[in-house]
Amino acid sequence: MLAAECVCAMLLAEHSVLRQTLSTMADIVRDEQWHSRSSQVGRLATLIEFVHEFETMHRAKEDDFLWPALRGRCPHVDSGLRALAIARRQGDDRLDDIRHALAAVADGDPAAPRALDDALRRYRETALSTCDEEARLLEPARRLLDETQWPAIASALSKVAYPRGALYERAPLSRRERQPVVMH
Repeated sequence: MLAAECVCAMLLAEHSVLRQTLSTMADIVRDEQWHSRSSQVGRLATLIEFVHEFETMHRAKEDDFLWPALRGRCPHVDSGLRALAIARRQGDDRLDDIRHALAAVADGDPAAPRALDDALRRYRETALSTCDEEARLLEPARRLLDETQWPAIASALSKVAYPRGALYERAPLSRRERQPVVMH
């Protein structure tokens, strides 16, 4: 089932983009003086918006096309989908925390860099856990969906547009960002 493999490979590749972006964000805040450089604050703001836009696009693919095809086929999968929905809501809340903390950094609040670092760490944990859960759900999807469903899902996913003006369209990647993604 080539269509199944294409869908799964595309979704996992998108997980890799998210993982790399989160790693880049962590690298920025690792430097203790990042918040005193407006270029780093602006770069972090750009990455945060990219993550939000990218996740919105990525979720639409799964929520509108893949997960509905799986729902009701297996109690284990249904349980995983419920847990995924909860984790995503937590991730959305934590992304909002990051935005608020970043705004406080831009306003010069001396406690904000630490709050941002904490919010970013919590969001990263949630986002990575969500990626892992989504990847786990792809295995039963391969078994539960048949050869007539996968091409329709693949076709639908191919029509979901990536965010316009997305990060990868704005500027070439730095040398660090061009390094291969290491999965942990």
